[in-house]
Amino acid sequence: EIQFGLTYRSQEKITNMFGVKITEPSDKPIVNLLYARGLENTFDGNYSYNKFRFTLDHSFITRGLGKTTYRLDLGYIDKSLPYGLLFTGEGSFDRSIPFVVTNYFQTMRPYEFLSDKYASLFTTHNFGRLFNNKGKIAPEVVLYNNFSIGELGDPNNHQFVNFKTKETVFSETGLMLQNLFKLDVHEMFYLGFGVGGFYRYGFHNLDTSKDNFAFKYGLQFGFK
Repeated sequence: EIQFGLTYRSQEKITNMFGVKITEPSDKPIVNLLYARGLENTFDGNYSYNKFRFTLDHSFITRGLGKTTYRLDLGYIDKSLPYGLLFTGEGSFDRSIPFVVTNYFQTMRPYEFLSDKYASLFTTHNFGRLFNNKGKIAPEVVLYNNFSIGELGDPNNHQFVNFKTKETVFSETGLMLQNLFKLDVHEMFYLGFGVGGFYRYGFHNLDTSKDNFAFKYGLQFGFK
């Protein structure tokens, strides 16, 4: 497989930190396009295919209400492929590693779903600090709402493998208190720690109620 990626960042700002160039976080649109081509009969390759993935990241502030951040994520494959080459749902639920993973589904199991085309929307809304406090304890209320839908062209090609498909919308919502505690690093940036809960609802709600909940810790990074 060969891959080609293209990224566009509007009004990009770069900081030189300890001799390393770092792109500063930005609310401006960021567009990513990834194209992959499967090479049949090259190094014993068995499949010729085209795979596309597109993401758009953007944030905006609504005065008096807070900051909204979203990612639109689209994917498409033009051929029926083995399990390992398909899109696998972006699930991050693992009770042994209970941390929030940005732009992943917090209640979806890894590899729970298979798709050869999908559309996902990840949204967060930060209502701001609970208290007018800029110290080490400055909790912020953040609301999550995530959705995904997808298709798998030839599901019967995959035998003896447990998976689901997303012809109906996968939905989850969550609420976090982030930056419950902030740790300064070299007086230049900070690490924040938080906690939150997520709930899976709708068409893909699981039979056992407790399996629809995910309680996770959050890590935040920011410049001072």
